[in-house]
Amino acid sequence: MIKRLIYNFSKLRQFRLEFNLQKLRIIMAKLTVKATLFTVLTCVVPLAIVGWYFTSQTMEALTKAAVDKNNKVAERVASDIGSYVQGKKNFLMVASGQTAIRSMQPTKIEHYLSLVKAFYGSADALFVAQPDGKQIFRTDGAQTVDIDDREYFSKALEGTPQFSNPIVSKVTNQLTIIGASPIYGSGNQAVGVMGANLSLQSLNNMIEQVLSLNPGYSVTVIDKNRIPIFYQLDTAAVEEQRQLSEVYYIQAVQGETGNTVGLVRGQEYLLSYRPIANTDWIVVTAYPREAALQAAFNMIQQSIIVVAIIIVVFVIFGLYAARTSLCPLKDLVAGAKRVASGNLAHELNLNKKDEFGHVATAFNSMTASLRQIVTSVKESSSLVLETSESVAAVANQSRAGSVQVANSVARIAEQLVKQGKETESTTQNLNQLVGITTEISDSIRQTAAATDMCSALAVQGQVIINQTIAEMQNIKVLVDETGQTVTTLSQSANEIGQITGLISGIAKQTSLLALNAAIEAARAGESGRGFAVVAEEVRKLADESSCAAKKISEIIARIQYESRGVVIAMNQSIEHVDQGVNVTKTSGETFAQITAAIAGIQQQANTIAQKTESQDELCKLAITTVSAMNVMTECNTGSVQEIAAVCQEQAASAHTITYSIEKLAAMAKELEDLVDRFEI
Repeated sequence: MIKRLIYNFSKLRQFRLEFNLQKLRIIMAKLTVKATLFTVLTCVVPLAIVGWYFTSQTMEALTKAAVDKNNKVAERVASDIGSYVQGKKNFLMVASGQTAIRSMQPTKIEHYLSLVKAFYGSADALFVAQPDGKQIFRTDGAQTVDIDDREYFSKALEGTPQFSNPIVSKVTNQLTIIGASPIYGSGNQAVGVMGANLSLQSLNNMIEQVLSLNPGYSVTVIDKNRIPIFYQLDTAAVEEQRQLSEVYYIQAVQGETGNTVGLVRGQEYLLSYRPIANTDWIVVTAYPREAALQAAFNMIQQSIIVVAIIIVVFVIFGLYAARTSLCPLKDLVAGAKRVASGNLAHELNLNKKDEFGHVATAFNSMTASLRQIVTSVKESSSLVLETSESVAAVANQSRAGSVQVANSVARIAEQLVKQGKETESTTQNLNQLVGITTEISDSIRQTAAATDMCSALAVQGQVIINQTIAEMQNIKVLVDETGQTVTTLSQSANEIGQITGLISGIAKQTSLLALNAAIEAARAGESGRGFAVVAEEVRKLADESSCAAKKISEIIARIQYESRGVVIAMNQSIEHVDQGVNVTKTSGETFAQITAAIAGIQQQANTIAQKTESQDELCKLAITTVSAMNVMTECNTGSVQEIAAVCQEQAASAHTITYSIEKLAAMAKELEDLVDRFEI
């Protein structure tokens, strides 16, 4: 359960982190924030560079000034101590050359030293020692001691005035510095040593006086062995005569004059070292680098505060300027959204001469172009819809006419079949007539009856032939009307093809305009994204219109092709019908001759016997004629059947044309509905 809670808590933290990052991305994506950041960076980066340069120059100058000041303090201390020691040395050398001192007589020495003690300038003791190291007089009245084991005493006897390092006094048991100068007797031989104590307190007072004028500095005085004579930071090291091991002390002993940087008790110090004249001592002064650069640090803090204030001011100014400058962008976004929703009647009223004014002008030009395109598409779709309705009506009429022609041709076919049967019957009768003619002499009554029957059949055949001629004339008229209808349909299809070409051209122009609009929207960046969507939708509509127009063109091409086939078939039908009419007229003329012959037979019934041969010839001629008529009837039947098939094909083509026109009308309606989404 606890693991589950921990897991849910971690997922919640991750979700909050992602949510905060998403909010940060959204905020950073705003042009106002970007413009503000650009303004701030434009101001802060130069300020930072200039501030860094001046700060580094100031720190360098302050460091150099602190080093120079540190050098001066070291030189001051070294000069004061050197002058002090030189004064004491000069005093000892002058005093040791006096006759009273050179006499090595205690009374004279005491008298002289009591006189010059005031000129020594301190309460430190003066003394005179014999060559064996035994003191013979001291000005402080203390017990005289033997100094034969002291190094300064040995070197003084050798003729070199000397100042010792801090040593423990045999009289006071305290650290002291002792100066010694040889006393020369007759023959310029050392007959003794005159010495003087230099208390460390005197040196301390001298150094403290310098430090009082230069607070913050620390001073260390060391000898060649790095033994401290004065160590402000650790007096115990002086008392213990402890050798100092820090690197900068080693550098001071080796270099004697110079400066460096070192760590003193974990803090970085500026160090200067100078030799003290007339001694082997070295003064090392130290000053905290942080204190030296405190002014620079204070200036940096003040600069940071000033820069922060400037940044705040520039942020406020940048936000105000960005919001003021980018305010027209809201109108552009709102206008783009309205166009994306289909409102093309909206125009931007930005009377500016800057880039936003140019964008607004281009936006208004684009919406005007889109309005023209949509208006043109509306008009084209309406025209296509009206034309398709007109063509559909014509196609329906053509279809009805084709059906009517087919029905008429079917009736003609039935009548031709009936006529064929009757012709066959006539042939049989004529054959019988030939037989009867051979027996005509046997029975005139039978001949008269047969003649009457022939007359009736001839009259009936004449009637049928006349009806056939009339129906063939009707078929010819219908075929002519069908040809005209098909021609009209072909012309309408050509007009539809021209309209379809116009729609294709408009669709291509619309696609090009949409592509140009999409390119302009891409150049506009985020502000043109909504318009890019509109341009993409317009381009899709243009592509769909182009595809629909292409399909309509294909359908129209098929209609035109089939119409040309129908026209060819109709022309052939007209030729066959003309042939049928001619044959039928010939049959009518033949039937008229048959009727006249039969009438002659009736008139000459009484003389049939005499004219049997003529009747036989006429019957044979009638058989031949009826056979020819039978052949023509069969031809007419085949032609009528072909006409019926063509009429059926025409009806099917008219149905296909009607279906295509209905589909075209549906596409035009759909295009009109799509265009109606836009408000002009």
